Amino acid sequence: MLLDDTSFVVHYYRGIILSQGFSEYDNALIDFDAALSIYPEFIEGLNARGYTYSQLGDFSSALDDYNAIIDIQDGSSPYGWTRRASFYSDFGYTEEAAQDFATALELDPDYVSALLNQGIMLSRMGDFGAALDSFNHGIEVDNSDNLLYLNRGLVYFQTGRFNLALDDINYSIELDPYYGRAYYNRGILQSRMGDIDAAIADYNLSIEYDPTFSWAYHNRGTAYMRLQDFDNMLVDLDMAIQLQPYFPSAYNFRGVAKSNLGDYEGAVEDYTIAISQYPDYPQYHFNRAIDYYNLSQIEEAIADLDTVLELDPNYARAADFRDQLLGFLGQ
Repeated sequence: MLLDDTSFVVHYYRGIILSQGFSEYDNALIDFDAALSIYPEFIEGLNARGYTYSQLGDFSSALDDYNAIIDIQDGSSPYGWTRRASFYSDFGYTEEAAQDFATALELDPDYVSALLNQGIMLSRMGDFGAALDSFNHGIEVDNSDNLLYLNRGLVYFQTGRFNLALDDINYSIELDPYYGRAYYNRGILQSRMGDIDAAIADYNLSIEYDPTFSWAYHNRGTAYMRLQDFDNMLVDLDMAIQLQPYFPSAYNFRGVAKSNLGDYEGAVEDYTIAISQYPDYPQYHFNRAIDYYNLSQIEEAIADLDTVLELDPNYARAADFRDQLLGFLGQ
């Protein structure tokens, strides 16, 4: 198709930079709308706008764009089915996703993107054997795809085969040494294997190549915690929260850092935010109880421990701590 106005390309690439580089989804949407107003059947533009809608929580509009891709291609290309399947998978519609992946692979049994994303979905579902089959098939088709090795490595990690996991993640980094998420996942593996210094080195590289990835700061902060380096822990968790304000785990661990630095009031404030974002997690209430105790607010601490035991009646440390505090009150 020949177009007199090719400015849609400028709008498209600017939208990609805004969306993927800076997470400025509202501004990216303006550019994708402009691109598609010029070229309504622009497949890559529809895919990018669908992703942007999904990040803004507009699932209906996202689905409309993925459906449009399938319609434009008359349902004959695995691309559209794979993109819609990945969208369904990301938001928990596994039955619909499985049907779309099946359709894509009927059209092309060797379609690597479908094999990769199907494997990711199966891994999330805990069907690790089927996930490995999907990744292995993909690697047979294309042994230069770093994401296939990375995700196969994650399955090995989840099933306790740490050496195989490390081999695969290392090879994925060989194939693409600039992919920050590979270093992030290797950092998690290194931490699990007990090499905290190596984990921090990997999180450093993850942040170097993907400086807006909040989880890399979060995990580097918790690695510093294991080294009792609470100052650097606090810096990293500040950054994680700045990048992702809805982040209960980051608020919780920032509370831990503040508590260990003697800022008990600041710790309670952070635990309170973590609880407001995720009220059903017992550890957040337990941590706040400790710092209420540190502030001599015994009744507040007992109230938190009561909540812990409502959420998890088998939480022995909470029961013991509650009995201790009741003893202080003579109850």
